[in-house]
Amino acid sequence: MSRYFTHFWSNDTIKNHKDWEGLPLDHTAGDDFLTRGVKTGDIVYIVTILRGQLYVLARMVVAQICGPEEAAAILQEDPQELSYASDHVIAQSCTPMNSNLRIPADITKTLLFLENGQTTGPTFKYPNYLDNQSFAGVRELTAASAAQLDTFLPEYEPGTAPLAQLEAPFALPEELSEDDSYPEAAKKQISVNAFEHNSIARGKCLQHYGYNCSVCGFNFEAIFGKIGHNYIHVHHIVPLNEIDESYMLDPIEDLRPICPNCHAMIHQKQPAYTIEELKELLGK
Repeated sequence: MSRYFTHFWSNDTIKNHKDWEGLPLDHTAGDDFLTRGVKTGDIVYIVTILRGQLYVLARMVVAQICGPEEAAAILQEDPQELSYASDHVIAQSCTPMNSNLRIPADITKTLLFLENGQTTGPTFKYPNYLDNQSFAGVRELTAASAAQLDTFLPEYEPGTAPLAQLEAPFALPEELSEDDSYPEAAKKQISVNAFEHNSIARGKCLQHYGYNCSVCGFNFEAIFGKIGHNYIHVHHIVPLNEIDESYMLDPIEDLRPICPNCHAMIHQKQPAYTIEELKELLGK
């Protein structure tokens, strides 16, 4: 189950990100995410306080937390341009940055933090004037408080590292690893439980095709709600063990989203069924 956290940005941090205004905010960094227990699938709200008022800049679903060098590689940024903070959050999905999204004081007063099993509200220096320290660092919100903030935020957009992990007791050898888009990926067989979350080719496939199963049309979010958001397998049309080292993966041509049931069925024979063959078996 997802947990909910706020991450405070100072005025200087906002100024350094002014070019991101209106664009999906798919990365943030600090030193408290891991110690606070933030994990893949959790929700992070980027917040600030201006003149005693709470502003929510963006919301993101965590794909992974890594160090600055790995973050630079994922984001294709110069490492020198990134924060030196220890914990870099890469988003699976996110909302555009909006530095003008003020939360009304009457809503801010209802927000509750979770701390050592207890709940506590934000501190006000004066009536309707927040103390900046109320949201300092990374703080965990109750689910109800997160829902309050959600009412002010737009829908998610794809982030840098869309997450499509399904923990399963069985292994599907052609599942793609972190190295998916380049030749060494052709030599790898990675189980569903082991593949990395920051797959660039995987993300391009899902951004192109979406998260409905290519065989049966199943969508996890439509059935399970928020916990099923962006939850799907990715299937290789050409199995990795049938291609040589010169092969270069094309995420649009060679990959398809597919639900775990159909993914298991597609490998019930060797060579695997095609998506079209499995559709025929389903009467699609």
